[in-house]
Amino acid sequence: MTRSVADLLGLDSPPPSNLPAVDAATMADILGIAESTVRRLAPKGVFRRVGVNTFDIRESVRGWLAHTAKEKPTDADRARRERAEADLAEAKAAKLKGELVPVAEAEATWTGICRDIRSGLLAVPSRVRARLPALTTAEVGVIDSEVRLALTALGDADA
Repeated sequence: MTRSVADLLGLDSPPPSNLPAVDAATMADILGIAESTVRRLAPKGVFRRVGVNTFDIRESVRGWLAHTAKEKPTDADRARRERAEADLAEAKAAKLKGELVPVAEAEATWTGICRDIRSGLLAVPSRVRARLPALTTAEVGVIDSEVRLALTALGDADA
């Protein structure tokens, strides 16, 4: 079953398909713009002429909406662009001052640091055994197990 737009919107009848043509002054009043704007943009095809100084309302409004949508950035667009430009300028300044480090370099450095920490912690049970020879193999195994458990917990902390 196909329903019309009028049915979906709950209208008793569809909108008129043959709206009257209006002059430039009326078109300007409808859109809240200057009549000179209508006259200036009509030759560019923004407003659809149907006669001398008369315009098709529906097509002209559609043309005006399309024109304003692509021509004028909103205040939000301008603010977003200005923030992005400011962020970029700050990043460039920080890089020139040596305050920024490339991601690959930071990752390589931290990978090395974490590897060294892991190796040092895994060596703890054997170092403790060397310093305390009275420890049994089972006791050293408990220490080793606890160190590995701690490393595992640290490795899963960000997951």
